[in-house]
Amino acid sequence: NEPDEMIVNSTTTDVSCGTNQLGELYFVSGSILLDISGGTPPYRCNWDHITDEDVSPYDGFPDDEGQNIYVDAGTYNVTVIDANGCTQSFSFDIDGLDDLSVTVSNTTTLCNGDSANVVLDISGGTAPYTELWYGIENEQINTSEVYDPNTLYPGEYVIVVTDACGFTTDEYVTITEPDPIELSTDIVCDVDW
Repeated sequence: NEPDEMIVNSTTTDVSCGTNQLGELYFVSGSILLDISGGTPPYRCNWDHITDEDVSPYDGFPDDEGQNIYVDAGTYNVTVIDANGCTQSFSFDIDGLDDLSVTVSNTTTLCNGDSANVVLDISGGTAPYTELWYGIENEQINTSEVYDPNTLYPGEYVIVVTDACGFTTDEYVTITEPDPIELSTDIVCDVDW
C-alpha cells in the first residue's frame, strides 16, 4: 500500500515593524510557515540560509518540529523529509524593510522674492511619514524653528523624514530665485530751441 503524496503548503511573511499599545516601536521578524501533509510522518525539515558568501545550515528560530522559522530578510531553502526518506525542496525569499529615501524638486521660486512650492517624493521605508523642515544658519542645522514647506523662501534648508519604523533620512535643499527684474531708463530729449 503506497503512502499518499507528501504535500507542502507554505505561508511567508516579510520583515516588518509596528507599535505596541504603549506606542513603543518594535520589529517583527519574517516567517516561513509550512503545513505538511501526506507522505509518512514524522517529517524533518533541513533549512539553509543563502547569503552572498555561502549557503549555511539555518538553526536560528525553528519551532519544535522545524516546520516554522522566524527569520531576518534573505533567501532560505528547506528540504522536507518524511519517515520513508521521500523529499521535497523549496526556496523562499523574505524581504526586509526598504531603505527610506527622499527626492526634492521644484526648488526655484517663480519670481524674485516669492516662496517656492517644493515637491517631495518619499519612497521606501514604512508609511506614514513625518517631515520636518529646518533652516541652516552658519552651516549648522537650526532645529529651534520648523519651516512650512509651502512657504520656503530662498535659502538653505534640510528636510528630515521619519517613517513609521523610526528610520530617518535627510536631504539638504537650497531654494533659489531668479534675478529681480531691472528697468533701465534712458531719457532722450531732442529739443530744438
